[in-house]
Amino acid sequence: MNWDNDTKVSYIIFYNHKKHLYHIKYYCGEDDKCKINDNVNITLKDLPTKLKLKVIKDLETKYNSANDFQ
Repeated sequence: MNWDNDTKVSYIIFYNHKKHLYHIKYYCGEDDKCKINDNVNITLKDLPTKLKLKVIKDLETKYNSANDFQ
């Protein structure tokens, strides 16, 4: 991990003939557990609600430990 325990995930979502690029920040603690360190409702505001909720669920479940970012 980075010395400051911050990392990010980049998502490219193709929706409605447009490309949406998002960089979601995470913080990983000393216990190697990671959580979103971003306001995803604001970051993903351009997406329709149903798609936004799916992406948020994906972000919350796929990246929970420092090893998930390797």
